[in-house]
Amino acid sequence: MSRTVKAPPPIEALFDKAEEQVSRFFRDRRDDPTKGTIEISDERFVLVRGASLSVEFFDVLKRLFAHSEHEAAGIASQMLFDIAHALGKADARHFHKAMGLSDPISKLAPGPIFFSHAGWAFVDISEESKPEPSEDYFLLYDHPYSFEADAWMRAGKHSDFPVCHMNAGYSSGWCEESFGLPLVATEVSCRARGDAACRFIMAPPARIEAHLARHLGHAPKQPKKIPYGELGKSFNRDWTKEALLEKSLQKSERDYRALFDLSPDAILVWNADGTVDAANKSAAKLLGYEKAEELIGRNWQDFLAPEERQAAVKRIQSLEKPSLISESEFKMRRKDGSHVLVEGRVFEVVPVV
Repeated sequence: MSRTVKAPPPIEALFDKAEEQVSRFFRDRRDDPTKGTIEISDERFVLVRGASLSVEFFDVLKRLFAHSEHEAAGIASQMLFDIAHALGKADARHFHKAMGLSDPISKLAPGPIFFSHAGWAFVDISEESKPEPSEDYFLLYDHPYSFEADAWMRAGKHSDFPVCHMNAGYSSGWCEESFGLPLVATEVSCRARGDAACRFIMAPPARIEAHLARHLGHAPKQPKKIPYGELGKSFNRDWTKEALLEKSLQKSERDYRALFDLSPDAILVWNADGTVDAANKSAAKLLGYEKAEELIGRNWQDFLAPEERQAAVKRIQSLEKPSLISESEFKMRRKDGSHVLVEGRVFEVVPVV
């Protein structure tokens, strides 16, 4: 059997089995790389990540946000990632049903195998990866061919920003559907930036920064001091964070509000008595609410697990100077009563004059 996935020895047998499954599923297949589509058994899979949409969308946003290329890149990447993530989940549900896959381990390998068949290239998975259905999930993989990277190169464009996030979003969506575990993927390298391959790291949101830092051999960047409290999960999208920080400090309230609302980080802002004054869409999504407005007016402690509140309040009360930052894990309480563990950073409010 020809290998489309280069897998670590401990899970090689699992990938061999998955390749048989995917080969059967893809037996009657027609590819159209120019349109980014695959037709399989009369069922059409529209691979949004494969079209030139990413290049066109970046160009449109750069014209709309000519004053800030960082802002345009952040918004474009976030929206394209979300589209691809949803598409990956939908395709995974269909494949699992079609192949009769039920347990998470059986569902694991078809994801990367599927990407190989869909992407016209093998996937090289690092041996340090831990592809297991738990909070320790960690996948580091190279994709020599990327639809987005190819589209950028064919357009004769070069970008210093992440441009392969649709690929990452698709894979994280597939694996989240397989495991029932929130996962995000971060682009580490991309052929559109002159790298040898497109490399991605995928892990649970609260742990992605630590994996990325270890892989790159340095500690995660510390954010600049910002004039509001921040408590949210980190996605290690520094280019988006930097745009948010710069705009909140230097630009108008309208621009700040747009970036605040569009940030992928969950952000809560509360006043001296603990009442939430502002919240963004990511905070509402994290806590299981439909609208950010539902969080405003409540005490921020309401969103902590009861057993966490006393210790969390004590940590925050220790912030005697505006320059101090409290960083730790928080167990947050969602609307339905369930709990989610997040990495949070809390800053004392500094009035801007």
